[in-house]
Amino acid sequence: MIGIGDGISGYATDELYTDAEEFFERGFSDAKIADPQGSRDECQGKQGGIAAMVLSFFDDVTLPPRSTWTIAYVLFETLAPEEGEEAHVVLRYADGCAHGQPVQNSVTQDRESVLPEKGSMEVRVLPAPPFLRGDSNADGRVDISDAIRIFMYLFLGADAPRCMDAADATDDGKLDLSDGVRILCDFFIPYTAIPPPGPFQCGHDPTMDWLYCESYSMCP
Repeated sequence: MIGIGDGISGYATDELYTDAEEFFERGFSDAKIADPQGSRDECQGKQGGIAAMVLSFFDDVTLPPRSTWTIAYVLFETLAPEEGEEAHVVLRYADGCAHGQPVQNSVTQDRESVLPEKGSMEVRVLPAPPFLRGDSNADGRVDISDAIRIFMYLFLGADAPRCMDAADATDDGKLDLSDGVRILCDFFIPYTAIPPPGPFQCGHDPTMDWLYCESYSMCP
């Protein structure tokens, strides 16, 4: 599969995931930056990437019936607009992107290739708000209640924090038990500091990941 974007500043080649990973066995997955000069057709001169996912080369894979399966998804990166502004990025599937030989979008099923119907989407990009790392309940301070808030989300069905980046106390790009534990350790065990921007000074996430910050009102 191939994605190209107008206004994209870069492409994260090491970010390729599937929610069918339990069926991924002796397969293949890879993602590469497309060469704008070597690309052809719709991709020529465009920024984008090429991603491929094969669940298995040797075994037949049957996905259990459910509403949807995401076979593969990739992460694009674009420059954030200035405060108070917004940007619009167009992502679309296109044929002719190249990292070597130009390729087409295709899906293989029962050992036969199928050319899929291609679509596009426009993404509205807003500046990410600054936040305090660890402040999962967004009350302007990091304390034990933030660890409890994370555990309530993970185990008791509470709503997701509105600023997932703030709740990601380990800055590993996911929200899990270790984030609540890191907050508790920061109180009781020396030298277990919460990563930048930290719990005391507002700032932005220095790492790129799948988490987002929908809103955080405690920083100016």
